Amino acid sequence: MLFFYFIDSENEGGKMFRWIAVCMSLMTLTGCMTMARNYVVGKMKEAPMYEFFYIHPGANVGDTALQIPQGEMWEGNGTRVTLIAKEDGLNLVSLEPLNKDIFDYRHVLWVTDEGQVKKAELQYNGEIFPLRVEGVNPENGHFRNVIFEKVATPQRFESKGRVYNVEYIQTQQISYHSDGVFMGAMDADMTIIIFIDPSVPFGLVKSFMSGKTKKGAGAFDFIGVAMKAANPDVFSSREVLNELYSSSKSTEVEWMMEFTYEPPEAAGQQDH
Repeated sequence: MLFFYFIDSENEGGKMFRWIAVCMSLMTLTGCMTMARNYVVGKMKEAPMYEFFYIHPGANVGDTALQIPQGEMWEGNGTRVTLIAKEDGLNLVSLEPLNKDIFDYRHVLWVTDEGQVKKAELQYNGEIFPLRVEGVNPENGHFRNVIFEKVATPQRFESKGRVYNVEYIQTQQISYHSDGVFMGAMDADMTIIIFIDPSVPFGLVKSFMSGKTKKGAGAFDFIGVAMKAANPDVFSSREVLNELYSSSKSTEVEWMMEFTYEPPEAAGQQDH
């Protein structure tokens, strides 16, 4: 299952909530609240964190960025990234969903000013779970290749009426395999490209994720179906159940997702 990586990451911060949204929506179909929640939390605890997380220069406690997915399907969702404390020369960075009605959790990273992740944990339901911190392993690791490059000439980038200067680009290549009862076996390969402007908290002004899921759950078809299932107007309809079954039989799905930066003053509009 891939969902757990999407929420953190990537600047992992913005990604996992998507898969959580899918699984939590499915609870209305299955009625298996406990099973689904345990599955999601179990996958989150298994998810490795990459050993580098960009910290903007001169970071101060309270610095915040919102990383918002593009598309009507994800309206009101996203990730809030916040520098919550400084401890023993390290930056404590919190990653949590804006919409906690879907799922309430928090990742905390201990990061040097240079971006090296020294420690990571998941906080959920009053408990703390240590997370693995991993580097690149081209043969069989989760992170197959990561390139962090300085742009020779900063590139102008405009989004939502704001102009940014992209000075760094980070590219991650990721491979994942999962065997799970809840959504079946799945293999996936993905690439994440992150545009970084050091003047923005935590740098990310835009990111693209593209990839391919193979064999089993057809998880990205699953997203639209799950969202339909969460809508009372179509809940338990034959159409939804048929689509759910069909998507579970998909053998290969290609996909792409996009995130952009929002300033912290937008939080009031995004919180639910």
